[in-house]
Amino acid sequence: MPIYQTYESIPDWVRLDVAIEIIAEMISTTRQQLRSAKENQNKTFIKEQKKRLDVLRKERLEMYFGNKEVIRKIICEYGLIVRRELEDEKAFMDANGGIPPIPQPIQEEIYAELIEEMEAYTKPVGNPEIVILGGQPGCGKGGLISLSKERFPDGNVFILNGDELRKEHPHSSQILKQNEQHYATLTDVVVRDWTSRLFTHAMETKRNIIFEGTMRTDQICRTIEDLFHRGYKITIQVMAVSEKDSILGIHERYEAQKAQIGYGRMTPLLSHQDAYHGLLQTIEKIEKDQMFDTLQVLNREKEVLYDNSQHIKMTTENAKEAIVKARTQRWSTQKRNDYIRCWDEVMRLMEYRHVSKQAIDEVLLLKSKIED
Repeated sequence: MPIYQTYESIPDWVRLDVAIEIIAEMISTTRQQLRSAKENQNKTFIKEQKKRLDVLRKERLEMYFGNKEVIRKIICEYGLIVRRELEDEKAFMDANGGIPPIPQPIQEEIYAELIEEMEAYTKPVGNPEIVILGGQPGCGKGGLISLSKERFPDGNVFILNGDELRKEHPHSSQILKQNEQHYATLTDVVVRDWTSRLFTHAMETKRNIIFEGTMRTDQICRTIEDLFHRGYKITIQVMAVSEKDSILGIHERYEAQKAQIGYGRMTPLLSHQDAYHGLLQTIEKIEKDQMFDTLQVLNREKEVLYDNSQHIKMTTENAKEAIVKARTQRWSTQKRNDYIRCWDEVMRLMEYRHVSKQAIDEVLLLKSKIED
């Protein structure tokens, strides 16, 4: 199926998620090539790759800030490049048939490169701000980053998305080819380490930060407390999206990735459910602690449903109540029709890539369960 055809058929937030996956792959590949050029002392190639990396980093920022032309370029142009590279990737297993561990020196070398880039593209500020985005997988929270464009007009902000860092795993491509269903699990350990250390460095050096996560653990509450005591201006934006919509969203994103680059990152249902329910508990604690400046609840259309700073209460008294209300509100006929149409598109993409009847039946069974 032509890439442009798939591009036109998917929602804006899915386009962004696919673009994030592609640009992360492009940046990681360029960084690896730059590393190789330095080892070989190829000055011309080093210069070329540094220039290439600079272009990609700037396009990444434009992508996050909602530039639709850049998003289209990433998907339709870079998507073809990534697809070819993944198809050419050779399997790489250890003697036991598994992915070999990353030597500690390699982990540290990659981390040092990530720090170097952070310091090259962002600067410390006197009054740092952080925007923390929360929501379960498949809700489209990445789309909220574009709302921060006016907050950081000069682009001086470190955007941290742990899923992008998965591409920095030296065996990321091989894992995708051999075991994409367990891609997240197999890359988690090193990615969590890099994410935590990058966040700490950005915070300790007083950089502006945009951080995206599921907000399902107590760790985020401890992090917010630390930021608060360090003098950060804290904005928390949470997505209120129903279980049906986000589970559909996981499959929309996965099928779009499969169509664009041949491989996809599937979120296990258990991880979704943990995040879906855990978000409410986390928000309740955050509201109780009151260590923030602004707390907003938004829907996928980026409409503000609750805002403590502007006294936009709607008919709810707190953020948790606003989330529950939005998740459980009655659907209009148009909304239900859109939901059905999106599932039809998922089925169409699955059939196009000739998945087994069993796989389709499993998705249909899941769909029927969440609709009961």
